[in-house]
Amino acid sequence: MVATEERMVATEERMVATEEHMVATEERMVATEERMVATEERMVATEERMVATEERMVATEERMVATEERMVATEERMVATEERMVATEEHMVANEDVICII
Repeated sequence: MVATEERMVATEERMVATEEHMVATEERMVATEERMVATEERMVATEERMVATEERMVATEERMVATEERMVATEERMVATEERMVATEEHMVANEDVICII
């Protein structure tokens, strides 16, 4: 009878130890899951910052292209003005020649 009682107590102690081990394992699993969630949240935040940075880079590139287009248009107007000035100068020289002949 005493031996049976001792075996029951030993069995109960092993069951309690097993339960404690299971609880500790579950707690570690929960902590690991919490770390994984926190890591995932940081990854999402990083991805959002990367997307925002990319959008700013695209906007900057678009502004640079627009500026370049304006610079080209300005250069074209300057060339056209220069061509008109040359034509005017040639016309003035031709008129002087005509005046000199007269």
